[in-house]
Parts: sequence; structure tokens; C-alpha cells
Amino acid sequence: ADRTGAIGLERARDVDPASPLLGLPDFEHLTAHMAEQLIGHERPVKIQYIVPGHRADDALVDALQPFLQAQHIQAAATGPLTFEVTAAEATKGRALAWVANRLGLHQADVVAVGDQANDVTMLSWAGTGVAVANAAAEARQVAHAIGPHVDDGALAWILEQCY
Repeated sequence: ADRTGAIGLERARDVDPASPLLGLPDFEHLTAHMAEQLIGHERPVKIQYIVPGHRADDALVDALQPFLQAQHIQAAATGPLTFEVTAAEATKGRALAWVANRLGLHQADVVAVGDQANDVTMLSWAGTGVAVANAAAEARQVAHAIGPHVDDGALAWILEQCY
């Protein structure tokens, strides 16, 4: 385990074939043993799950919410086959606020760009939050502006618009 918070679960022994969550790891088992077996007595900061053969969409994340909330953790789909689980207070918005504070930047002067549900707090916190056209609905809903598709020059467009 990496003490910075990234954890990789590589062995099939962590998968419960009877799980109602499409054969995903048994979250209760993992949560109960993770701190003890994987990272000592510290709680993980972030866990990235790859769901081969299944779509890691909002329905999957929604199905996990009751368990996750009871554990004071959150989940967000981060791609078509991935989702991440973090401590409830570990958000990109809080991280961006911390960095801006350390650099002496005012919130109104910060531009953030995102495309997934885990970017929502960051886009919301920034003075200018920009989602690309192909972003997840949650990211587009909170963005101050929508840029072109990531494959159609989104970064250049964002830099031209903001600077």
C-alpha cells in the first residue's frame, strides 16, 4: 500500500462472485479489512476501481451510496469502466481551495476544467468552472461554461476564453 492514499487491489480473492454489484469487490469485507491489512490503521484516501466488462455508471454508484454513506465515504464514476471511492471530505474542490490559498490566489481568479462527476466540487468552487462538451451530466450542470469536445480543441478554446 502507498501511504499517500493510492491502493491497488490486484488479486481475485477480493471479488465476491455472489455480489449483487456485478461481481465487484465485496465492499463490506474490503472496508472491514482494508485499514488493518492494506494500510495499517489509517483510512484510505482514495481507491480507484476498474470494472472490466461492466459500465461504471451512475446506477452502479447509486447502488453503493447507502453503504458508502454509512462508512463516511463517497463514490463517483470517473470513466466508462472506472469509479473511485474517497473519504467524504476528500474532494477536488477542497484540494483546489487549499492550493489556491497556499498560492495566494482569490477564488474568483481560479479556472478549473473537468469532465466527470468527481470534478463537480472543483468546478463549483472555482471562480470559472469549465466542463468540456463530452463531460458527464453532473459536471456540465455545475459548470459556468461548456467548452468544445475534448477531441475538438477544448484546451485551446478554454485558454483563449479565459486568458
